Order: sequence, then structure tokens, then C-alpha cells
Amino acid sequence: IVRLLAGFNEKTTPGILEEWRQYDCVKGQQVTLLLPEQSVTGVSLGIDDNGSLLMSINGKVRRFNSGEISLRVQH
Repeated sequence: IVRLLAGFNEKTTPGILEEWRQYDCVKGQQVTLLLPEQSVTGVSLGIDDNGSLLMSINGKVRRFNSGEISLRVQH
């Protein structure tokens, strides 16, 4: 991610989005998104073309532009 962001000025936005998607290790995982006033739990669906996080929550797809992801690794 650090290398990707370091080259931000050198790449077009679609190139950055595609590279992000290639390395997205959270996609398909159950996550909790921590927001200022609440937290929501669902399945990460990756990012949309604007870079927003897509999550499936109770069967509905929602978009988020900020927050902190909490991911528990299952053994």
C-alpha cells in the first residue's frame, strides 16, 4: 500500500483502483467498520470506482467513504 500511495501522482485513478483491487485482502471477509457514532458489521465487497468501500449488510449493499476496518482472523 505504501508503494502504491507513493506513486499516486504518477498513476491515473483507474490504475490505482485496479491495483488496490488486486491486493485487497479484506474483500469477501466479514468486517466491522468503526464509524464516529456507530459500528456496522458485514461482508466487504471491495471498492467502487470512486474508492468507496462497499459492504453487504443484511443483504443490502452500502457505500462508506470513511471509517476504520476491524478484521478478526479466524484460526
